[in-house]
Amino acid sequence: MGGAGRTNSEAFASAEACAVLTMAQLRLGLKDEARDTLTQGNRLAPEVPSTQGPDLGDKWLDWLIARILLVEATDLAGTR
Repeated sequence: MGGAGRTNSEAFASAEACAVLTMAQLRLGLKDEARDTLTQGNRLAPEVPSTQGPDLGDKWLDWLIARILLVEATDLAGTR
């Protein structure tokens, strides 16, 4: 699920998938894998959109959904 060359929309969809996968891995007791997946998701949809990168434009809702799922996964992982 690498982020190089992806559009915002693709990156945010991948971040959402990482969040869901993280939660599944946690339920299965795969804590190391979950931590790695969560890190990858956070790279794809950072907490604060880059001021250096492209404007979120109409993709702000995609970013927001990704962030909500990543926060939930982070809380479940107990890494806050």
